[in-house]
Amino acid sequence: MRLRITLGELPWEGWNPKGDPAHLTKLRQRLHELFAAYGPKRLSEKPTGMDYCKHEMTVAADDPAVEKLLEAFDKEVRKVKPNVAGMVEAELSPDEVPRARWLERPVLGDRVDVDAKGKPTNAAESVLCTACGFPDIGRVPEPFRVAKAALKKQDVLATSRGVLVVRPDALALLSLAPAALHLATQVVRADPDDGDLALRLFRSNRSCGFLVFLAMLVVGLSAR
Repeated sequence: MRLRITLGELPWEGWNPKGDPAHLTKLRQRLHELFAAYGPKRLSEKPTGMDYCKHEMTVAADDPAVEKLLEAFDKEVRKVKPNVAGMVEAELSPDEVPRARWLERPVLGDRVDVDAKGKPTNAAESVLCTACGFPDIGRVPEPFRVAKAALKKQDVLATSRGVLVVRPDALALLSLAPAALHLATQVVRADPDDGDLALRLFRSNRSCGFLVFLAMLVVGLSAR
């Protein structure tokens, strides 16, 4: 399993083009000391992208030693002044994927609600931690602003708030119209006192499923 640890300054604004301040440099050195047995590597030594903030290593899944090291490092991160941000991510190796019970759906491409420096395009509506200023990323702001350039590249897009943005597709809506009309007809014709009609409407769902299949087929072939 690949373990990725991200460290950065607060308030969080992505990476610092001038490099790390002294207290953050010292914390990164401490990370490499604690996890030396697992060979942590910084993804980039140049302050030109998010990889500059990340460290990656390979560990065994559910290794109790790693859990203890993460707990110890978490305590050290919390003591650093000025405050810094720390985040841990785990990614399964190819050998571990077949044994997984649940896999996160991957979305390729950049997050569409941040700029080129990783700064959010939407202002935080509320703050969860007054000490570090960490925003409530679970609350979706209204309106939700995204980058127009990214919307032209793909249909399903990732965001920094854990939600997916789906680009409007007129063909997809048009293809689903027959299935939607079929379901609407069922609602209009339904009669609680007519059991035979209810059975016929229920069996007609087979036709609805076929219409949905045709809609997906049309959209899938049009994307080629």
